Amino acid sequence: GPVNIVVRNLIWLNSEVIRIAADGLEVGDIRLRLDVSLRYDSRVEIPETVRKDRLQTGVSCFNACLRKCTPEKSMLFLLDETRMPFFESDFESVLADCFRTSIKVIKMGLLLDGVKGIKGHGFGFTPSGDDFVAGLLIAFHILQKLNLYHYKETIEEVYAAALSENRLAAAMLCYAYQGRVNEKAKQAIQAIFSTDENRIMAGAQNLISIGATSGADFGAGLVFGLSHIKSNER
Repeated sequence: GPVNIVVRNLIWLNSEVIRIAADGLEVGDIRLRLDVSLRYDSRVEIPETVRKDRLQTGVSCFNACLRKCTPEKSMLFLLDETRMPFFESDFESVLADCFRTSIKVIKMGLLLDGVKGIKGHGFGFTPSGDDFVAGLLIAFHILQKLNLYHYKETIEEVYAAALSENRLAAAMLCYAYQGRVNEKAKQAIQAIFSTDENRIMAGAQNLISIGATSGADFGAGLVFGLSHIKSNER
């Protein structure tokens, strides 16, 4: 999720056209109904029983777990300066400096200017900077759902500032804007609110398995947003 449909045993179907309907798939002239109960819910939901005071404890543990298993050239270097030497080439060094400058701008309170400096830059089909911003958007949704800060307008503005012509990145950011994530990201977020360090480590390891650095970059944005950004306190 949120844009994957997983089906089995369709080898016998041969059609160049597949349509997605409200309640299933249409493969050629054949209509396949999908059980609604099996649909993955991509919304980030925080159970009412979750204690808000666990947030920073869980985020700190998640951050530590990410540092242990994250790929070398992920955006986590923004949270851990000791990872800077991994950016060895001239291009990588300039890229890292660009990201660091943008983060400084964000910490100065110029969130949108910082996001504009990050978007579209980095490695992968969905650039590292866009993955980071997606994590940032989800962090805002979490804080909003916990009734800690007002982020509705911030989410709108960050999403508008982050959009580019990269369709893959635009789709990812669109779902993050809606507060929707894939299953691995959702499991990692749920683990943050647990008190089980092993579960948090498993969530971090599962998250970083997304792409070469995409999961780690998303995780870095998530941690940064939950740790460093504040809007209007409720």
